[in-house]
Amino acid sequence: RHSHRLSSLIDKLCLPTLVISDLDSAEPDGYHKAARPLRNKGLISSNYAITDWLIKEKDLDKLIDLPAEKKEFTNETVYKYSIRIAYQTPIKVTFNETSNEALSSTFEDCMVYTNYELFKNFGESDDVGSLIKKIKNAIDAEKTFDELHSEIYSVLRTGKSDLKAEFALDLIYAVEPIKLKVPQYIAEGLEWLQILLSPEEE
Repeated sequence: RHSHRLSSLIDKLCLPTLVISDLDSAEPDGYHKAARPLRNKGLISSNYAITDWLIKEKDLDKLIDLPAEKKEFTNETVYKYSIRIAYQTPIKVTFNETSNEALSSTFEDCMVYTNYELFKNFGESDDVGSLIKKIKNAIDAEKTFDELHSEIYSVLRTGKSDLKAEFALDLIYAVEPIKLKVPQYIAEGLEWLQILLSPEEE
């Protein structure tokens, strides 16, 4: 949320930089209230790093389909350096034996869809936190994917200021890290950074 300060700092340091950000889908009017990410609803991103600093595009539909090369920027100063932004991209989820596109706007919901089968297969006897139990219950209860998408969005927007910490701690406590899949947008960003920082081969 302090992207304007970060951009100034990066300009001074000339560091190759990966910015891992949230899409933060929102209504286009008024105070840009947070909204469940959906296509063709006229929604926007409310994230400064995306809309005002780097990509300078608010339209959610355009941002969802933006190719990877449009997320990389090269700045020319005394030194040449690159910035890459990474935010949530669509995920294919099999629900009731059909493939569905899951859109997410934060790390938490993207983590759920990326590891959907893991969350789906938690049992009643598994010792998991209350937030993971709510997500598991939503997966078991909903009859359509749209209902599931809506409920997961609702569960992860409970208004609690410590939601991110709770979610992370629940995962750490309940799941061996090796079993968790890294969201694709983060994996792509880290791969970009690794390639950029790797010494050139002789």
